[in-house]
Amino acid sequence: MNTVAAMFNLRQEDRGKVLIMGSVFFLAGVSEMLNYTSFMAIFNSRAGTQFLPLMYMIEAFVLPVEGWLLSLMSQRMSKPRFMIGMYLLFISLLAVNGAALLLLKFSGAHWFWYYVQLFLVSNFIVRQQTLLMWATAFDLCPTQQAKRVMPVFVLCAITGGMVAGVLSGSLASLLGPEWIYVMASIMLLAGLPNFVRSIRQYLLPLTVA
Repeated sequence: MNTVAAMFNLRQEDRGKVLIMGSVFFLAGVSEMLNYTSFMAIFNSRAGTQFLPLMYMIEAFVLPVEGWLLSLMSQRMSKPRFMIGMYLLFISLLAVNGAALLLLKFSGAHWFWYYVQLFLVSNFIVRQQTLLMWATAFDLCPTQQAKRVMPVFVLCAITGGMVAGVLSGSLASLLGPEWIYVMASIMLLAGLPNFVRSIRQYLLPLTVA
């Protein structure tokens, strides 16, 4: 920690946030890359790469509706509750899809429309998880502090992506992409305690005040 503090000119008051949120960014980075690589491998092999243009067209219509719904939800909920609720939603969607993938694997069934749903839902998680992480970091850190700690968070997220690449590359052939997808939900779940802690410790007092 002292080495990191010296490299990025961190102050004493920065260290708590870096330790808590740095671990969240690292685990989120691992989860995001495991999610993306596994669902793309599954979709391309089960549904077919020829359907990718269609999927991106569907997403073009889904994105405005997605943005409107999330905006509506954020206006009707407090910021801490919305952020924690979104994080829990990501974990739940990954867990449900992971369980469904394992069920399909062991039953030998292949449902095309399930893979369409898998693509759309998983891409939704990738998009919104990234937005949630950075929105949370900016809300928790004043401007001057953000200049010091944001590079550390970026480094943690990049390191998480690199670790995910090693994990998926070494384990995919042994476990299959389904288990890699399940691991994405486990990694995100592992970051939940520190995510909630950071919200309650740094953001909740600001909203109450």
